Amino acid sequence: MGIFSKKFEENLEKSIFEKPSMVEEIFIPKGSVYEEIYKNSLIGSFFEIILKVGDMDDFRVLTEKSAELFFEKNKSLFMSMKSYSISIDSLKNMVITLNQFLDYHKLGAVKIAIKEKESSFYIIHYNSPFALMLKEKSKQNVCFFFSEFYSKTFSLIFDRPIKIMEDNCAAYNKEDYCIFKPSNI
Repeated sequence: MGIFSKKFEENLEKSIFEKPSMVEEIFIPKGSVYEEIYKNSLIGSFFEIILKVGDMDDFRVLTEKSAELFFEKNKSLFMSMKSYSISIDSLKNMVITLNQFLDYHKLGAVKIAIKEKESSFYIIHYNSPFALMLKEKSKQNVCFFFSEFYSKTFSLIFDRPIKIMEDNCAAYNKEDYCIFKPSNI
């Protein structure tokens, strides 16, 4: 047995009991570095190809259909959010749950602003992968995925059809957040 084989077996014995922890060993920095991470990701490459061979309308249709499928696959989580009563504490819990879900899928983070006088609300979405990846290429709103996703989510939670539209896109306005608001409340 050679020296490399012996060393390999020693390392193998040690590594059997040492399972690496993804949380501890992988660090994703916050802020503007997200832009580079998203641009260099596999999904970023897909977006670039879609926009090279198609147009923004193709991108819109594909991301909206993806949001519908993504919502359906995770519908049970949103059904549990439906049980929250309408109070400040329950809205905080809903936002916490939504942020945990978005963070798990590396889709950014949200804050919800309530406009009591208008009986409406706004969704402020930070670090949208769609906006960050298309910041230099876009002359319009690009977060169709989140418009569709939030429409389905809030329609389910509030038990009535709610259409959420992107009002301000980080890609178009070169900011670090997008603003979504309901168009039919």
